[in-house]
Order: sequence, then structure tokens, then C-alpha cells
Amino acid sequence: MNSERDFWAKGIATSQVETPVTFLREQAALLGPKTNHLVEARVRTNPGPGGKGLVHSFELLVPTLDRYTYQLFSLYHEVEPLYPITVVDGPIPEHNRPFQEALALATEDDLKNYMRLALSSEKTTRIINNLISQARAA
Repeated sequence: MNSERDFWAKGIATSQVETPVTFLREQAALLGPKTNHLVEARVRTNPGPGGKGLVHSFELLVPTLDRYTYQLFSLYHEVEPLYPITVVDGPIPEHNRPFQEALALATEDDLKNYMRLALSSEKTTRIINNLISQARAA
């Protein structure tokens, strides 16, 4: 194609932006080996309310319990800008309902701190240990 007729910016596909989902997937990949894969984690991405942004759900998955899934939390952000992020504890709200009990994270550091606290919390540890016990009994 003639470069005179290519109006796209030169920086497309050359930028390396670390997105929120990158951090979520990194943490998800670490859980399985810690539990001998009795409990694993995954991140699922769906369109946000009104199709404007993205909702990333951080889920715990138990393969031996018919792939039982427990949603630990989800987060929402616009495509541009990536921040602030709205973190929701629990299931993703229906598309026509506002987020409830939402927490806004203004920066990448805020997101990392939230994940550090959420993933190492007593509640999360208790949930994972309960799921491991049930997986062993299956």
C-alpha cells in the first residue's frame, strides 16, 4: 500500500503499555503451582457496562470439582484512559445496574497495592484453603 494513503499513526503496535489485566494474569498464573493445581486462578474479560470499557474478573477455579468457579473480585476500566479503575468485591453487576461497594484506584501502584492486600488477605486465604480441602475430598 502506498504510504501516502496510510493515515494510521506510526506508533501503533510499538508501544508497550502494562495494562491492568497484565498484572491480574501474572498473579493468576502463580496460584496453581502453590496449591499443586488443586485450586487455580484465571482472569476473564468481558465488555463493561454500556460496552464502553472492560471488566476483568479474577476467579478461583477448582478442576476436581467440575471446574467450580469462585469470583474473588472484578475490576472495570475504560479503554482510554486505563486509570482510574473501579474494583468490585464480588460478582460483576448487571450491565444496567451501577457498581456497588466500589473502590477507585487512581494509579498502577494503587492497583498493585490493592492486589497485594486482596490476594494475601485472611478472607482469600481461608477461601483458598477451604477449596483445597474440598478438592482433596473429591
